[in-house]
Amino acid sequence: MISDSLVCVVLLRRHMRSKTNIILVAMAVADTLTGTCPLPSYLRFYTYTLIDRQSLVADPVRVPHSWCAFYFPSIDFLPTVFHTASIWLTVCLAVQRYICVSRFYPTANSATGRLTGIIVLIIAVYIVAALSQIVRFFEFRFIQLLRLSLCLSVVCIYDYYAKLLLMTKLLLLVVLIIVLT
Repeated sequence: MISDSLVCVVLLRRHMRSKTNIILVAMAVADTLTGTCPLPSYLRFYTYTLIDRQSLVADPVRVPHSWCAFYFPSIDFLPTVFHTASIWLTVCLAVQRYICVSRFYPTANSATGRLTGIIVLIIAVYIVAALSQIVRFFEFRFIQLLRLSLCLSVVCIYDYYAKLLLMTKLLLLVVLIIVLT
């Protein structure tokens, strides 16, 4: 994160602005957001696990229901959006460099001309990256599950796990009926 911040500070100086450097700044922002999106959830749950329970084993799938809407998107979906954007910005940088080299513009004007096209391209890449992952925000629904441990707590699990839990209970019920008859 520190190196990406330094890249942004240096490359956004007035005399350093070029099409290539603007794409590099967008890549640095995407990489920074890839790492910082899950940070609040990791700090909350893994630090809590280490300090409060004095255990290294975390329980990342079962989180308080009030955190469900933030936890899963922040650790899984949003980092994927920004990582996808970073990959496609790398492809855009390669295409932009190929065009500059193949056309051989000896003047600096071609590299530092109007930046609006590059900025529109960067915005389009971020939008397409978000749209490519938008389905994942609605892939699962979160349900409440009462968990009995040392204290009663309400946690959430993916609906997928809830179906698995329900199928396991039904299977145990069928086995119990078969054994009793």
